[in-house]
Amino acid sequence: MFEKLVNKLYNNRKHDPIRREFLTKCGLYLGSLAFPLVFSRDTNAGEIYKWKDKNGIWHFSDRYPTKQTDNVQTLNTYISPDNSSKNHKKKNSNLGKVSKKYNTTMHKGFDIESKIHDVRSDYRTLDNIINEVREEIKVKPNFSRNEAIQILKIINKTITKRHNFSSYTLDEPNCTNAHIYHAVGEALNLPIDTLNAPGHVFIRFNLDNGGYINWETSAKGEIFRNSDYIKAFNIAQTSINKGIYLSPRNKNQILANFYNQIVFELFRKKQVKKAIEYSKIGVKLSPESPELLNKLGVGFLRLGKNDKSILYFNESIRLNPNFANSYHNRGTAWKIKGDLNKAEEDFRKAERLEKELTQSLRGYQ
Repeated sequence: MFEKLVNKLYNNRKHDPIRREFLTKCGLYLGSLAFPLVFSRDTNAGEIYKWKDKNGIWHFSDRYPTKQTDNVQTLNTYISPDNSSKNHKKKNSNLGKVSKKYNTTMHKGFDIESKIHDVRSDYRTLDNIINEVREEIKVKPNFSRNEAIQILKIINKTITKRHNFSSYTLDEPNCTNAHIYHAVGEALNLPIDTLNAPGHVFIRFNLDNGGYINWETSAKGEIFRNSDYIKAFNIAQTSINKGIYLSPRNKNQILANFYNQIVFELFRKKQVKKAIEYSKIGVKLSPESPELLNKLGVGFLRLGKNDKSILYFNESIRLNPNFANSYHNRGTAWKIKGDLNKAEEDFRKAERLEKELTQSLRGYQ
């Protein structure tokens, strides 16, 4: 009977399909936020369905809606263990030299990605965005709140107009646009920082009075307080105290975000060993990344190295004690090892954290 209970928790782990709109625009980050890397259901879909109900509320689920609904959209945004992405970019082994005017952290991210994917046109696209913003703004040492907002709106408008990237990180307009803002800031010497929330990224513009603006790059330029992110993402205070979330990222940590997305694509292509290799590089750049540590654990779990995977899930949970995915994935490892007591504990913890996350997100709809 107890084994049946654990199997039920594993196979029927519930996901409330309601997600706040700005979160769903985070593209690939949705995969690490809302759905487990090791899926709990028997599904080969590899897709998320998006639709709006009669009350105008957006819903997201890995199952096609049972009720007749108009405007159902299909999003290829998470890793399915049984199905690689149908639309992934083709690898080009002869990429050749690229021409770039600037050398921002984002350009270095393209350098990393170019080893497995053709992003030559992205250098030019990013350079064009920087050049266009340069022509529209006046660069100076300090900025008031109103001046900062105006600059951010100009950057947002330019990105929206010129967004045409091949990069796995930027293939869709979403929260990872924060890296474009940061690149513009680096090139033009603007006081812009990149920050992370769990499975999410946004930017901060530092003001002349010592204050700052948190700019939500996936919500068409909404301004959020730190308390908004804490509530919306159910961020543990210990993670904030350790500087894991809501603190400016250094260049290595930003580059680790590129590895995070590359690893995501490698999993989709079922290149598990290469995904582990790139995860390790990412962790060297950002040792306290719960998301990358979770992906490392998933990689070893898929290779059948359950004890090793548990070590990485443990570390991911230590850094982010509210990370439901790592609890569920660790529970999967315990289940495979036959420790049903620990498996049940982790599955229940993951389920509770997801319910808490859903409730907090509902307050931001």
